[in-house]
Amino acid sequence: MNSAPNSAPATVARPPTTIAARNANDTVSVLAKSTDPALVAFEIDLFWAKAGGADPAKLIASLPGRVPLMHIKDMQKGLALPAGSSGAPKDSDVAAGQGQLDLPAIFKAAMKSGMEIYYIEDESTKPWEQIPATLQYLSSMKL
Repeated sequence: MNSAPNSAPATVARPPTTIAARNANDTVSVLAKSTDPALVAFEIDLFWAKAGGADPAKLIASLPGRVPLMHIKDMQKGLALPAGSSGAPKDSDVAAGQGQLDLPAIFKAAMKSGMEIYYIEDESTKPWEQIPATLQYLSSMKL
């Protein structure tokens, strides 16, 4: 964080995966309550928020004006990761819209919260197939 007087906000809180995966709602809630909204914003990784037990749309809605950045990575249907997990099996992320995340609800909450940038994240073994499918899905979403 930039501590110079009269400086612009410079900190984005991205809870470590191992902490966020234990209970994303509580971890982010504690961070949000303990920090100045004018100085600290949040970058939400949708996959790991869901893995931690959070509803990503509700999590983002609980942070009005504090979520300018978001990672788009959908989670394979039926996948549940153990509490405290910091890793997922290969191909556990799928093209947006093909998994268990409610992306229209998430995007509505994020847009209301002031999202500025979202990243398409694909850590699968077939990004050349999934990224075009994700782009097509996101382009077709009605918000």
